[in-house]
Amino acid sequence: MNLRLVLYKLRVWMFFFSLVFFLSYCTHSAVTESESEDLMENADYAKLNVAIRNKINAISDTGTISKNYLNYADTLKVLFGDKTFSKELLGYMLNKAQHPLNSIVEFAKKAHWHGLESEYYHANFLEFCHQRIQSHQWDEAKKIPYDSLAMLLLLSADASMGLYHDLNCGRVDPNYTGSLDKLPRRKCGNLKQLVASDTMLAAIKKAFPSFEPYNALQKEYSRLLTLKDTSTIEKIAVKKRIKPGDSISVNWCKILEKRMVLHGLFAVASTSTTKYYTPRLSKAITEYQFAHGMEPTGVLDKELAAVLNTDLKVMKLRLRASLERWRWLGPVSETTKIWANIAENKLYGFKEDTLKLEMRVCSGKNRDANYYKRLAESKKDADVVAPDNLETPLMKAKLTHFVANPTWHVPRNIMVKEILPQMQRDPGYLAKHNYKLLNLKNEELDPFEIDWKNVSKVKWKYKIEQQPGEDNSLGKVVIHFPNLYSIFMHDTPSKFAFNADFRHVSHGCVRMQNP
Repeated sequence: MNLRLVLYKLRVWMFFFSLVFFLSYCTHSAVTESESEDLMENADYAKLNVAIRNKINAISDTGTISKNYLNYADTLKVLFGDKTFSKELLGYMLNKAQHPLNSIVEFAKKAHWHGLESEYYHANFLEFCHQRIQSHQWDEAKKIPYDSLAMLLLLSADASMGLYHDLNCGRVDPNYTGSLDKLPRRKCGNLKQLVASDTMLAAIKKAFPSFEPYNALQKEYSRLLTLKDTSTIEKIAVKKRIKPGDSISVNWCKILEKRMVLHGLFAVASTSTTKYYTPRLSKAITEYQFAHGMEPTGVLDKELAAVLNTDLKVMKLRLRASLERWRWLGPVSETTKIWANIAENKLYGFKEDTLKLEMRVCSGKNRDANYYKRLAESKKDADVVAPDNLETPLMKAKLTHFVANPTWHVPRNIMVKEILPQMQRDPGYLAKHNYKLLNLKNEELDPFEIDWKNVSKVKWKYKIEQQPGEDNSLGKVVIHFPNLYSIFMHDTPSKFAFNADFRHVSHGCVRMQNP
């Protein structure tokens, strides 16, 4: 056959297939653009409202429906109490321009990378419904499953409110954590106004936190999610301090490398068969120590080995908790700020996002192992004194002012638990430490005129103030900021604690090394 004729026929066939593809594409586009129209037109909204009412009546006392835990069962009852709302919401969810239903599914999946389970927001069911609608399986009136459509509307509304709330101000109520008596939490606003509003998708998208240090935590959590099962990695056994150049076994080195990959120190473990604690290993350990507030020696000891032996499950759980705490507080957008990192017990000062100040701090004491047991006993028995929670609370606040040479108004729990026993042994204790004793009318009293042996914690009716001076527990400077806990940052005459690695020694306030 003539080559020219072959090329001509080839062009004709190519044109034909291009035309068919173009027409097919146009038809597909037209179908895609109109994917919601048949369902909207053929739906019997009276039947849909009956199905919704049946679903709402089936909600359990625990807020569960068909094994789906609802975030806002009571709010859904209010929203769908208006019979026109179902049609409005369905029209919104199937909007051709914005594709809200698909966006909510994607938001729910993305929440998983922030430590929030996608099923909190019904991702699987909503995705199933979205696929059915996209493939036009629910277009014909006789094929519309009203029970499923009712669930779609209820769960999509619930997911929207849940996502917006949990990303903005956290999922867990701080009062249920037991960590402190009172914890701050951001306000979220009226969720009923969010559902099906023109700004709903933009609001949920904006609710995903994006600020430091939240971003750093979220990035690390995402890294941990990508790791395969690490349960087979052996623990590091350290009998003595290992320094650069020390001899180690090949197998021990391989275990250490795998542990360091788990903690993000290396991208992959080395294939080297070295028998020494190499500079590469020591350098990575030094960087890890520095980043976690440890002395950057590059030496591997039992304490550091215990940290590196932490299970992946525990690491993820800790990060989820930290991400949740930041959602309670919300973003820190100020460029000039003081950040007291309690876990590290260090304070950082930034001016226009540039680090200008760094110092050690001391923070509140840890609760002991019997704290919750004694707390439960105190709630059952009035004669049992509740234990003090001396941990430094989580908060953010505006620094308002400082006081030089302050007077310390001693908190009641310190008066009755620490000073009262001293007074019962020696009534001159107050004078020796520059304290004044006052009654509830702020009138000064003579401690020697009181029979302290007959004074109990229950009958305590005094105030104690420590006057300015070298022995004042607040030192020479106090920095104030409004908060719920009577917490502030201050100087201290007891400087020895700043030299210790463990500095959780205060009654809750933050002591500064060099205020």
